[in-house]
Amino acid sequence: MTTTPRGEGEGEGECTCRSSNRPDIGETPERILDPNEYFDWTTPAKKVAVDECIADEVLALWKAGIWTRGSCCGHNDFWDRSIILDEDVVVIPFSLVSRQTKLKQWKLVDLTRPNE
Repeated sequence: MTTTPRGEGEGEGECTCRSSNRPDIGETPERILDPNEYFDWTTPAKKVAVDECIADEVLALWKAGIWTRGSCCGHNDFWDRSIILDEDVVVIPFSLVSRQTKLKQWKLVDLTRPNE
């Protein structure tokens, strides 16, 4: 894990992860994870690039059978670490992630226009 806590329990940290959309930020490359090791798909899934300092938390969720839709370590904003859970997750697994990580949930909403 490349996050080093700073301060006295303030939850701040210094992340060295390279941002995929801002490659000028950070130096630690992402970790490539294979979801096929944890889930039985009809069609094999593609490998997923995950920020190094949040990869262990994503793996803990996968090992518990919880699929994630996305994640971001916050890139030096320790309080903006987020993991997006699939919409079918009913029990929120707070014990599997750090206190600073925000668990969010993907929800499919039908925005079909009504017949006029």
